[in-house]
Amino acid sequence: MVTDNWYRYTTTMNEAQSQQHNAATTLPLWNAPVAHTSLDATVTVPGSKSLSNRYLILAAMGSRTVELLGLLRSRDTDLMIGALRALGVQVQEDTQDPTHVWVTAPANGVLQGDITIDCGLAGTVMRFVPALAMRTSGPVTFDGDAQAYARPMKPLLDGLEQLGATITYLGEPGFLPFILTPPKQADNTNTVARNAQSTAPQVAIDASGSSQFISGLLFAGARSGLQLTHTGAHTPSLPHIRMTMADLESAHIQVDMHDNTWHVTAGQVQLPERVVVEPDLSNAAPFIGAALLAGGRVRIAHWPEHTTQPGGLLPEYIRAMGAQVTWQADATNSATGTLHVRGFGVHDTNHALHGLGDFDIAAAGEIAPSFAAMLVFADSPTTLHGIAHLRGHETNRLQALVEQITAIGGHAEEIADGIRITPVPLDAMHGTIMQSYADHRMATFGAMIGLVLEGTQVENIATTSKTMPQFVQLWQDMLQGDWVTAVAKSPWHEDIRLAMRLADAADAITTARFAALDLHVEDKPDHTPVSDADRATERAIRDILAQERPQDSIYGEELGKQASRGRRWIIDPIDGTKNYVRVLDAWATLIGLQVDDEIVLGMVSAPMLHTRWFAVRGGGAYMMREGQAPQRIHVSQVGTLDHASLSLSSLSGWKERGNRDRVIALTDQVWRLRGFGDFWQYMLLAQGAIDICAEPELDLYDMAALVPIVEEAGGVFTDLDGNPGPWGGNALATNAQLYQTVFPWFH
Repeated sequence: MVTDNWYRYTTTMNEAQSQQHNAATTLPLWNAPVAHTSLDATVTVPGSKSLSNRYLILAAMGSRTVELLGLLRSRDTDLMIGALRALGVQVQEDTQDPTHVWVTAPANGVLQGDITIDCGLAGTVMRFVPALAMRTSGPVTFDGDAQAYARPMKPLLDGLEQLGATITYLGEPGFLPFILTPPKQADNTNTVARNAQSTAPQVAIDASGSSQFISGLLFAGARSGLQLTHTGAHTPSLPHIRMTMADLESAHIQVDMHDNTWHVTAGQVQLPERVVVEPDLSNAAPFIGAALLAGGRVRIAHWPEHTTQPGGLLPEYIRAMGAQVTWQADATNSATGTLHVRGFGVHDTNHALHGLGDFDIAAAGEIAPSFAAMLVFADSPTTLHGIAHLRGHETNRLQALVEQITAIGGHAEEIADGIRITPVPLDAMHGTIMQSYADHRMATFGAMIGLVLEGTQVENIATTSKTMPQFVQLWQDMLQGDWVTAVAKSPWHEDIRLAMRLADAADAITTARFAALDLHVEDKPDHTPVSDADRATERAIRDILAQERPQDSIYGEELGKQASRGRRWIIDPIDGTKNYVRVLDAWATLIGLQVDDEIVLGMVSAPMLHTRWFAVRGGGAYMMREGQAPQRIHVSQVGTLDHASLSLSSLSGWKERGNRDRVIALTDQVWRLRGFGDFWQYMLLAQGAIDICAEPELDLYDMAALVPIVEEAGGVFTDLDGNPGPWGGNALATNAQLYQTVFPWFH
């Protein structure tokens, strides 16, 4: 039965939610990417918001400087830092790493009064900072976003009044904005206000609406002691309360819990001098869920073996849904490791995404939106219980989830303490504009839906900055795969992204003209064919480069060869044109980037082979098959000719070099001879399928893209005189073990 207070609150929230919905058309829309391939990615999520803001509060209560590492930097934590600074607490940031800060409370222990605290929409700020305001030199005004005015505050403020504070409401009683005047009898020093043996103050509140009410009062009672009783029937998000208890214990404050009562023993608050913040496990939920929706493997780095975070329940929950989950300890720190999650995707007919039936998720309510996004596509209905308090978060999340699931053609209904989700056939659902309600969890809910339903747009995805400003980039990187992490360290990581775009543009033209009855083909002076598709493809690539890299020069097979000006793109629009015009599938677009005297990037896109190969200096070589995530590739480890596979395009050019007989003799020494030809043999070498390939006559555009791929795969690429790179007009490529043996046969 919903209480009168809840009715009043949800009515206010629903009005705010309706206003947000009506304003949605004015907010920017983000095209949520569809997962066209299975995933293979490692994700490093930023620090926990819950832990970050708790540590900041406790650091501000101590007498010594506390160093915090891995602190989340987001709107919520920045609001907390702003609140501490307004109170006179020094927060010094590392100029090179804003997640590394030092917190120093005023030397005399007195915090600044007669100030205004901007809470934004951050529950931890509006509900934890009042604990600090109990020991200020004067009144403190608390204000926030207009939407924050709908978030309940009364149980916390009632508790602080029981501790002697005076609360003056500036608007609706029980809500922001308000003024907190600290107790006159408070000891505004950083010493214990009451003897540990004396009777602690007693407070009783109904904290059914939020665990933050209890956490805020536990902070308030740390130095003077406290006996806090929750009078409601249900305790929301108990793991968050246990987190606060554990954090207080790390600051030398003992908290004991018996049923619905907490006993705080007064003490001197002091965190260790150095504290490392765990990654935010709740923020990992969308990425973990992506593995179940799209299929594939997602790894979450630095996952703690033991944690107080509610998100720590994720592995247990997703196993019940059909995921495979393992944890592997880090080599340098056995307390953390990598969480490995394998899912099978909603399109896998052999592995269903299981519903959870009647499921109590009260212990981890904040991840309920992520679970709702998965359960929409499950094989059976699920009723999520124990989350009535989600009506009091940034928005009424239960109502918002029902609205958005309905908007995509799904079925969900709100119940007294949660939500019931009944899956419908996948083809009955569709992409649409997903409202975020200025709620970061609803924004990531929309992103998860977009993995499956094409055409999904999320309004105001920037609201994820509340807890994860990097969300969009992390999401895109996850879809690209681990190669993104590897190449991100390269100075040419933006160029490899551009090369992907160039390859997309090329594929669109070459596949459209492939096998076309009106394909125009003519012979060039060297008697090699060129088609209208060759020229159109190179022209499209040049147009994109002119817009994106106007200062770079271009060396192309069909439309001109500019000299290098520091940076030069080297293009073969269709390598294997003879195959192309004969309607054979083995052809590709080759894209290389030369910087000064080095080829630093290679991209080979063979759409009819449904494969791309690419590499960037220092980032490894990769093969990406259609429908799969990129996989790192390596040359073979074959070390003797009698086990080696040799590929040659033809024997015609070797006669002009005067060594055809020697090359033919080599074919008797190797295990087998193949004739894959053109780009393909070099890519097969890079992925370890063959061991030696060589050609007597090549142009720069034939080789430039191949060199970094072969070399980053661990191979050797030289001309027939032993000079590295694509500059000699011919090529020999093999692995390092075979090179010295093979070289004399071709030299």
